[in-house]
Amino acid sequence: MTHLDAIAVDTELSDQLETATRMSKAANPVLAILNGLLGATWRAYAQHQTHVALIETWGLKGLAGQMRVRTADEPVTIHALLNRLGDLHGAAAFTIEAPTIGATVREVLDNDMALQRHTRPMLNAAAEAAAADLRKRL
Repeated sequence: MTHLDAIAVDTELSDQLETATRMSKAANPVLAILNGLLGATWRAYAQHQTHVALIETWGLKGLAGQMRVRTADEPVTIHALLNRLGDLHGAAAFTIEAPTIGATVREVLDNDMALQRHTRPMLNAAAEAAAADLRKRL
């Protein structure tokens, strides 16, 4: 991953966070942020699964196995987010950004790390919106 690729990933994920934050000012910010998290999680799942397949194809079966174990919870997360949307009488309304697929082992690892680094702000925004929504209801 080049420096410009890292900036592109940073910008793209910042745009997702900005969209989720902007949407959070809508009628129900929790639904908007859950949908943002769904889109980001589906993108991560597609990227990680593609990278696992590539790494395995390149003969690095041990690394592929470790990556597979570390991303095994992504379908569970997607299911939990969808369930929470349903619990709140919301609907799935999200977009999935294109995954950033690496062409070398270094790019694969860098791209996946960049994706992970930017997950925390989205999760924090979701927690803050949920807490604010709960305070309003009490």
